[in-house]
Parts: sequence; C-alpha cells; structure tokens
Amino acid sequence: MALPFSYSGRIEVDGPHDPKAALLKIEHGLDRLRLRRAIRVGQQIQFSAGIWQNMAGRNVLGAAGSGEVSVQPSKTGLTVTYRIRFIQLFFMTLFVVGFTSMFVFNTPNLTREGSATLLLGMWLLMYGGNVVVTLFRFPRWLRTTVEPC
Repeated sequence: MALPFSYSGRIEVDGPHDPKAALLKIEHGLDRLRLRRAIRVGQQIQFSAGIWQNMAGRNVLGAAGSGEVSVQPSKTGLTVTYRIRFIQLFFMTLFVVGFTSMFVFNTPNLTREGSATLLLGMWLLMYGGNVVVTLFRFPRWLRTTVEPC
C-alpha cells in the first residue's frame, strides 16, 4: 500500500456495554463535530465531513473526509470497527502543491530537480502528516466516546 487513501481499524472495549448506547454516543459525538452529513443505518454510522471541515485543527477527524463506524457486541465487551477515507485531503494537497509549483519552478536559484524535491517534500508533509495525526486521534476519540457506556 503506497498511499493510504483509506484506513480500516478495530477497537476492542472491555466490560459490559450496550452496543446501541455506544452507537448513539458516537452519533452524538459526530453531530457535535458539525459534519456535513452523519447518517445512521442499522448498526453503522456513515459520515462525511466536507472539504473545508477537515482543515480545522480542532476537528478530531482531521484529514478524514468520510467514513463509517459500526459497533458490535463481543465476548469481552464491544468491537468498534471503523473505516476512514482521505480522498478529499489527497486532492486538496495536490491542488495546493500544483498551485505552489508555478512559483517554485520559476525560482531562479533552484534547479528543476531541487524544485521537484521541494514540492514532493511539501506534499508528503501536508498529506502524510495529516493522515498520521488522524490515524492517532480518531481511534482514541472513539475509545473515549464509547468507554463510559
């Protein structure tokens, strides 16, 4: 997997928990983030943050533009399964780097290779950094949202 356009994960929450109450808490938590759309379909919540929503640093979704969360009972408690997508971030960073490239390639003191390396590093930092931060924050947010059930 060269570029993570999406990521799937699972969280195990121990102890006696109600799956419906956990899903409701996640749904309310997503509503507090003021997403463009959050729809509950059975035991799954599908959400879409919108392009500009994920640019705010305080948003726990960070770079995730959309995804799904589902909750199922397990032997020891609950299993929260999630999938988040980064397609919108990919195109936004590509647009920013493309726009910036007009200025970087016209810089007289940089070679073509140096300009390309600078733009590649800029893209990797913007895309990869946001993905890593989101992969760290979102599962932790899910766990803290579900644990008090």
